[in-house]
Amino acid sequence: DMEACTGSKWSLVALWKYLMEEKGMAQEQVEKVWAEMKSVVLRTFMAAESHINIQMGLLNLQRNNCFEIWGVDILLDSALKPWLVEVNTCPDLSASSPLDRAIKGALFSDTFTLIGCPLVNRVARVATMKEHLKHEGTPLA
Repeated sequence: DMEACTGSKWSLVALWKYLMEEKGMAQEQVEKVWAEMKSVVLRTFMAAESHINIQMGLLNLQRNNCFEIWGVDILLDSALKPWLVEVNTCPDLSASSPLDRAIKGALFSDTFTLIGCPLVNRVARVATMKEHLKHEGTPLA
C-alpha cells in the first residue's frame, strides 16, 4: 500500500497525503517541499559526478551502456527543510514489509522500463490474446 508508512519510512504518496490532509498544506506548498527534496538529490549527484566519471573510465564504461541504483535518505525537519542523511551505493532491495514491496516493486518496474525491457503483466496479456483469438481467430503479432 503506497499510502502506508512504517516508522520513519514513508512513501511519497503517504507524505503528500499527510502534508495536505493532516498539516493543511496547499498543493503549491507540497510541490515546493518536493522541489527542495529533488534539489538536494540533484546537488548530491552533481557533487559526485566527477568521481563517478573517473570510476566509469577506469572500468571502460560509457553512460549509455550502464546504470546504477542508489538509495538516497532524506530527513525533513520540523520546518520541512530536507536534509541529506546518506547515499547508499548498494541499497537493500529486499522487501521486508508491504510498503517495501510496493515501493521496490515500482522501482524494479521503472528500472526495467528505463533500460528498454518493460515488464509485462502476463495475466492481462494472456487474457488479451484469448479475447483476440475468440474474435479474430488469429494470434496477436
